[in-house]
Amino acid sequence: MFLWRWIISSRLHQFVRNHPKSAGVVAAVVTPLIVLTALLGGFNTSTEVGPAETKVGAKVELGPLDVTVHSANYTNKSPAISYKGHPYYLMVRATVVVKNDEPMDASELKNAITVPALKASEESENTDAGELLVDMVENDVIPVLTDDRANNMYVGTDLEYLSDLNPGVPAEVTFAWDIDRKIEPMKNVKIEINDYEFAPLTTLKRENKWLRGSGVAAMELPVTLKMEPEDDTL
Repeated sequence: MFLWRWIISSRLHQFVRNHPKSAGVVAAVVTPLIVLTALLGGFNTSTEVGPAETKVGAKVELGPLDVTVHSANYTNKSPAISYKGHPYYLMVRATVVVKNDEPMDASELKNAITVPALKASEESENTDAGELLVDMVENDVIPVLTDDRANNMYVGTDLEYLSDLNPGVPAEVTFAWDIDRKIEPMKNVKIEINDYEFAPLTTLKRENKWLRGSGVAAMELPVTLKMEPEDDTL
């Protein structure tokens, strides 16, 4: 790049010296183009690289773990206790293998897979708790403030609550998001897989913690609809 700049600069200098009148015309034409190109970012090298698109079933290697996403479904039932007006759920199933020497707890593992479209709006995040209770009473539906991270995590085919994962043992993990019942069931969902940054000492006074890093992979999953009859269990 430097060599090309030097060559162009030398040739331009020589042209101006040999053809002073023509140089003025060229400058009048070229200068606006240079300014316009600069304003549009034509001279800037983009450093922003988003998550790379990957396929369902492809293993993604992260710092402390490997994750392979298999499927997603939208359902009105979860392993949690059913109650009247409960949310619906988006559930993403994946195989996770912890490579770190220490067990990884669910709070850290939640960072591995996120759904950017489910990030709660700033307006929702600032909603007063009293307003939520009023909505719940008036509409008989539990209001949901969904985060882009999973609300709950389960392990195994029996979908038991996940507390932590031991190193080196592949585990079938289900990431579950609470979905407001007013939202129509989704046919496809785009997820991101995020890497981790190791923090020997954190502001939470917990040592050797894995923090969420940048997104390294993204994929769009078809969502299978699995709705069951409601039993209004309290």
